[in-house]
Amino acid sequence: MTSEICNNLNIDIGGTEYKNTQRRVYDASNVLLSLGYINKEGKELTYIGPNKIKKLCKDQEKSESQYVENNLLSKKATLYDSMVQYNAYEKKCCQ
Repeated sequence: MTSEICNNLNIDIGGTEYKNTQRRVYDASNVLLSLGYINKEGKELTYIGPNKIKKLCKDQEKSESQYVENNLLSKKATLYDSMVQYNAYEKKCCQ
């Protein structure tokens, strides 16, 4: 990939300017990779783009929302069971 960029910019391969460009391309690709804009498999880079990232974020929000909802229902059920047990205990003790 660096060779293609250097050829387009008319930079001699092997020189210090090439090595600097190579580092900058590597840095930029790492940033894009960490943001999820590109995907890397071996030496192959694939552009994903921001639209797919937005969709993934929305899907994650939905799954997190579903997790919170399920967790809340579970806690309500536990609270209800505790209240039933407490009422049974109170009836038994107060008789």
